[in-house]
Amino acid sequence: MGPATPLPSSPALTPRHSSSFQAKEVEATIEEMLIRLDEFCGLTDLIRRDTSQILDEHIPLIKTKVTEMNGIYTKVDKLEVCHVDI
Repeated sequence: MGPATPLPSSPALTPRHSSSFQAKEVEATIEEMLIRLDEFCGLTDLIRRDTSQILDEHIPLIKTKVTEMNGIYTKVDKLEVCHVDI
């Protein structure tokens, strides 16, 4: 056996290729994070719109219904008093 011949250097093992591969991994990670951030912002906008709708539309309706129900409760109380008297 003669002297071992060195293996040709693989392009995948060179520092230049390695840093290029790492840069692509970082870019892919950043892209994924930007997608997640966009989804999160969309979700927060949706929550904000729903909250505004609840505060602007639903709560005033609920307050009106509570006022109506208080009148009904008063009438029911009066009927109960009349029923006890009979």
